Amino acid sequence: MTPARSSQGMNFVCGMLLLVLNGNEEETFWLFDAMLAKMPPNMYAADMLGIQAECATFFSIMKEDYPDLSATLARRGALEVMPAIVVKWLINAYVDTVPEETVLRVWDCLLSEDWKVLYRVGLAMLLRAHRSGELETHDAASVLEFLSNIGWSTFDVSFMSVVGVLLMTWHWCMRVVGLMLMTW
Repeated sequence: MTPARSSQGMNFVCGMLLLVLNGNEEETFWLFDAMLAKMPPNMYAADMLGIQAECATFFSIMKEDYPDLSATLARRGALEVMPAIVVKWLINAYVDTVPEETVLRVWDCLLSEDWKVLYRVGLAMLLRAHRSGELETHDAASVLEFLSNIGWSTFDVSFMSVVGVLLMTWHWCMRVVGLMLMTW
């Protein structure tokens, strides 16, 4: 069993698990414990340092691997408000961010892989909005609202699973190619 920790975001995850498991509290407890075991250390710490570190990592990946996305968000005035949105995505494990079917697909990936799937989902949502031009159509005042509701607007289960796999494969391939070039 994972060490006891507490956070406001846990109630969303627990509530969704209770709904999915038809109120079976024992099954909910054990599945919740399994999910916590997959999360980074201190993700749900009361001081919020763990989630802040994960948020910083998310932005570091975005800026390094997707500089055009990062530049668009900066141009739209969104980078200043993005940490609040990304914290919600990560700490709630996408409950209240995407439709229930998508949340369950994300959780399947989380349980079979690890917490990095949470990065992939967030990046996939942002990349799709960026590549479709949706980020450009919003003025600075509406970009926060758009980003807060981005998961509800256009994403379905099949899209998220395909994009998540593609992102994972792309990053792995690029890392391998980079290592090969460094040693060649």
